[in-house]
Amino acid sequence: MKKLLSSLVVLLLLVSCCLIAAFPTSATDINYDDFDIIDGVLIEYLGAGGDVVIPSVDADGNPVTHIDSRAFWKNTSVTSVVISEGIETMGSEVFEFCENLTEVSLPYSLTETGYSVFRYCNLYALTIPGNLKILNHDFSVGGPITDFVISSGVEELDRECVYGQFTELVLPESVYMVRGIFRGGMNVEVKEWRLYVLNPDCELGIIDGKDKFFEEYGSVGPLTYGYDGCKCKIAVYGLKDSPIKEYVNTYMKDKMGTVTARFVGMDQDEIDELEQKNEERSITKPTVDPNTNKEPEGEEGGNNNNNTNTGNNNNGAATNNGGSDSTLLIVVIIAAIVVILIIAVVVVVVVLSNSKKKKKKKKKAKKAVEAALDEATESVAEETTEEKGEEE
Repeated sequence: MKKLLSSLVVLLLLVSCCLIAAFPTSATDINYDDFDIIDGVLIEYLGAGGDVVIPSVDADGNPVTHIDSRAFWKNTSVTSVVISEGIETMGSEVFEFCENLTEVSLPYSLTETGYSVFRYCNLYALTIPGNLKILNHDFSVGGPITDFVISSGVEELDRECVYGQFTELVLPESVYMVRGIFRGGMNVEVKEWRLYVLNPDCELGIIDGKDKFFEEYGSVGPLTYGYDGCKCKIAVYGLKDSPIKEYVNTYMKDKMGTVTARFVGMDQDEIDELEQKNEERSITKPTVDPNTNKEPEGEEGGNNNNNTNTGNNNNGAATNNGGSDSTLLIVVIIAAIVVILIIAVVVVVVVLSNSKKKKKKKKKAKKAVEAALDEATESVAEETTEEKGEEE
C-alpha cells in the first residue's frame, strides 16, 4: 500500500511538471528589469538575450508605444524578437548589428520606423505589417532573407530598403511608389528574379518626377544597382499595356551590362489572384483587440497572419496581453482536473484496500470460530468415547 501511494505522489509531481513546461507563462513572468522604459519609451534592452518579447506595457501597466533608436544596438545575444501589438513607432538602427538575430515578428500597430532598423542582422524571413506605410532605406540589410512579404496597406518603398536571398517579390495594389528595393550582389546565382507590380500606376524609381537611380547609377534603379558580381535577369510582371510596361522598356536597362529586365503582361484576374494570396500572408488588422480580448468597436478586423520561419500566427501580439491570462486559466483548470482525478484514484484505492482488509479479518475470524467449534466437537467426542470405555 505504501509503495502504491508513493507511486501516485510521484505521478502527480511528474504531471504537474509537464503541465508547467507545456504551456507559456503569464504576463507577470516578464522580467521588466530587462527593459529601461521611461514615459512609454523603451530606451534600452538590458536583458541576457535569447528569445525576447518586447512588452507593450511597463511594470505598472502603462502603455509602451515607442522603441528608441539603438535600443538593441550591437546586441549579439538576442536571437529572436516579438514586438507586441501596441508598439507604434521605432527609431533608427534599433537592432543594427544584432548579428545573431534570425527571427522577428512585427505588430500591425507599427506605423513608423527610422532607417537601418535591422541593418546587418541575419533574418531568414520578414513580413512588413500593413499599417507601416513607408519602408525606409536600409530597413533590413545584410541578412539571408528568403521569404519577404509586403503586406497590403504598405504604400512606399524607399531606396535600398532590403537585402536578401528571396527570388521574387509581390508589391500589393496599395504600393504606389518604389524608390528602390535593394542593391546588387544579393542574388548572384539567380537566372531570373521576379517582381510582381499589382498596382498598374505604381511609379518605379521616380523621385520628384525624375528617375534618380537611372541618372545617378545608370542601372535598373528600383531593383538593384548591378555591382558586386550581381548578374541576373529581372522579369517585371504587371497589367498588360500599363505604364509599367513603358517604364521597363524605356528605363530598366543596365549600362554596366550585369542586369537586364523584361516586362511580362498579366490579366486582371491574375493580378486579383496574386493580391488575394498576398493578403493571406500579410499582417493586417487583428480581429481581436489583444488588450481587451474584444472586437474593436466600429471597425472590422482583417486577417491575422504573419509569415516567419516558425509559422506562428502572432501579428506581434506578445504574451503580455489578454491572451496569456486565458491560457494561464486553462492551464490552472487542466491542472486542477488532473489533481482531482489523481486524488479520486487514491481514495478509491484506499477504500478498496480497507474493504479488502476487513474481508480478510472477517474471513480469518470465521475460520477461527470454525476451528474452535471443530476442536470443541472433537473434545466432546473423545469424552464420550472415554465414558463408553469405562462403562464396558
